[in-house]
Amino acid sequence: MELGNERIQNCEFRDFVVGVGISLNGITQNAENITLVDCSFHSMKSAIAIGQDQSRNITVYNISVYAAKIVFDCTSYGRGSGNCPSIFGADIGDVKYIFHTFSFGSAASINGLYSEGIYSIGTLGGGGAADGYAFNGCAFNFANSPPGKGAIVYRLACMAFAVFSGCQFSLSENEPIWIINLGTMSFNSCWFYGSTTPDDASPKLWINGNRERVFFNDTVVDMIRAPQGHRGANFNNVLSIDYKDDPFDVAMLPGTLFYRNLDYPSPFEFLPSLRWVASRYPLVDLGDCDIIVPNPVDGTATFSVPAQFEGLIAHGDFIWAFSKVFCPLDPPYDKAQVSIVLGKVATVTATQTATQLQVVLAYVPKIVKNSETIHLYVIYLPRVHPPTTGEIDFSVSNTKLTTSNGGYFSQYERIRDRQGCILEGTFIVNHPDSEGFIQLSRPATKPANVSDQMTLDLYDADVREINMTPVF
Repeated sequence: MELGNERIQNCEFRDFVVGVGISLNGITQNAENITLVDCSFHSMKSAIAIGQDQSRNITVYNISVYAAKIVFDCTSYGRGSGNCPSIFGADIGDVKYIFHTFSFGSAASINGLYSEGIYSIGTLGGGGAADGYAFNGCAFNFANSPPGKGAIVYRLACMAFAVFSGCQFSLSENEPIWIINLGTMSFNSCWFYGSTTPDDASPKLWINGNRERVFFNDTVVDMIRAPQGHRGANFNNVLSIDYKDDPFDVAMLPGTLFYRNLDYPSPFEFLPSLRWVASRYPLVDLGDCDIIVPNPVDGTATFSVPAQFEGLIAHGDFIWAFSKVFCPLDPPYDKAQVSIVLGKVATVTATQTATQLQVVLAYVPKIVKNSETIHLYVIYLPRVHPPTTGEIDFSVSNTKLTTSNGGYFSQYERIRDRQGCILEGTFIVNHPDSEGFIQLSRPATKPANVSDQMTLDLYDADVREINMTPVF
């Protein structure tokens, strides 16, 4: 299709390489103002392919696509710079990628797209205009990575500008939703979740690449949460707390500003001042480690660290390959480099000599193919807790605390103290009960010249109060 000003309606496309191709020769100009309405696509490589960026105003209404490699393919044919169409209603199932696109000259508007059994939203490329893509009210229900294979390396890759509003992203079991951002993204009133309650303290979502250029507003992310095992963390760059909200035991992004909006009864004094979560992702520096990857790749990897790191690597932790860059994207973006999280900690066990800890990772992306030495970090999200004290008696135990608010802590969460007795990265081994008993993953250190019995000021997220001096 080359001329433009066409309308395709009530058609079925089945068993083709390309269902509808627009300006695939890469030479013809325009080929624009084309509308597809009430069409279905089944069993093909690319359902809709667009070959160059002069094909403007391609619009899709109420289509269905089943069993395709790529639904909207704007990079495989012609000049490889086809404009992403705007979409108003779509039902998509069992595809590898929804988008391999390029946006130039105007933003693509994607509305009411429903998908299930997909491996990836795909790659959003281009970004010649202010917001390359605007998603509204879409649902992305991902298929799990195939058993015994490397994990899907990205459920979404953004090379441009993308806004998601009122969208949901689901992936069952404990597999994380890996996202690569090399552009700018924002998520407004979205939800990232799984079908089962998490069994660790890690978030369902993790951003590889430019985390600092991803913005959140009222976006719920599945995480285990105390008390009573509630799930969810609310990701915001600015969070308003009202009488319905409990900000405690909630993971917050480093750099979050939060404040109380309305007076409400609370067992804790929460003054109406502006607070800030210190903008640093907590890290445990593991140093250079020899990563061993099975051949063939099966989605796991192992490495060993000295026993001095015992109690600093928790079940479910993310392990960041700090010194290694990968090229995880498909052409034409396969030269883009990004450092990634290698996977989630499945097990940590002491070796027979007790001088080393062996760490096994799960959900390792399939691009991690070679055994090599990489500088690794444990990386995790901090949680905000109410003002909490812990009583420790070093003459009895240096790993047991009785706390004032134990019900606001969960297993595998991090904990530290203002007195410097508990090393950063230490986590909670048990499920704290209402009595406030906490078992530390590694011994606390007693300062010199103090009594055995100490009261510790406990916290995880480093929350600072911002000066509220009136200016007018």
